[in-house]
Amino acid sequence: MALEVGKLIARDGLPLPEDFVCDYSPESLPVLEAAALAYQEQPGGAAGISLYIRGLGAYLGEAILFTAGGHWDLSEYGSTILP
Repeated sequence: MALEVGKLIARDGLPLPEDFVCDYSPESLPVLEAAALAYQEQPGGAAGISLYIRGLGAYLGEAILFTAGGHWDLSEYGSTILP
């Protein structure tokens, strides 16, 4: 998951504010959403956003785990959040 999230916050990733903290808190989600929407509105951004869908999903999954608890089940069928 860290690799996918790392793609989001890379220098060529989403246009996140300089002070963005990757802490998986609920408060970070609106900032992440605004950055994804801004990226999508850039010329060619709509096509490139698909590269970040996995990272957005991974970040959201980590935020859910941070808030509600649980763990990832990395099975042969994919990743799942379990209580």
